[in-house]
Amino acid sequence: MKSYLISALAVRFGAQGQEAFLEQHSHDWLVWEAGAWKPPNKQTVSVSREALRKVEGGRAGESLAVALEPTPEGLVLGRAPQSDLVINDGTLSGHHLTFRQLEDDTWSVEDAHSKNGSRLNGVPLEPGLSVLLRDGTHIDAAHVSLTFYTSVGILRRLRNTPTP
Repeated sequence: MKSYLISALAVRFGAQGQEAFLEQHSHDWLVWEAGAWKPPNKQTVSVSREALRKVEGGRAGESLAVALEPTPEGLVLGRAPQSDLVINDGTLSGHHLTFRQLEDDTWSVEDAHSKNGSRLNGVPLEPGLSVLLRDGTHIDAAHVSLTFYTSVGILRRLRNTPTP
């Protein structure tokens, strides 16, 4: 799966027209929003937020856009190395969410009975229940913040993203 820093996409496509962007990126997107990260286990050495801010110069992290490519089994997001979308955050389960592209090219998401649960736009996601995603849907997988975008929706975001 291909992933891009939001700022890199914004520099490359933010000022271009919709047709130029869609010619190269007609797929839908999942954006891993910048935010706090939690170590995956108790044996991991962690750094305080204050120390991290000093290292980063006070900057917030940068969001990562992942181009969604459908598979027959669905895309698994989780901490396990065999997941399709691996995010090594201690609050995620090995298999936390499953994303599926439906016959009409829309996407759905399902919580895979994760330990710390998931929320869509602030509403708890019932484990095992598949829910349709709409452009701009905010997903909290435990403490990991994600946003689903259609190809047109991410282009709107890129146009509003400050570039370096």
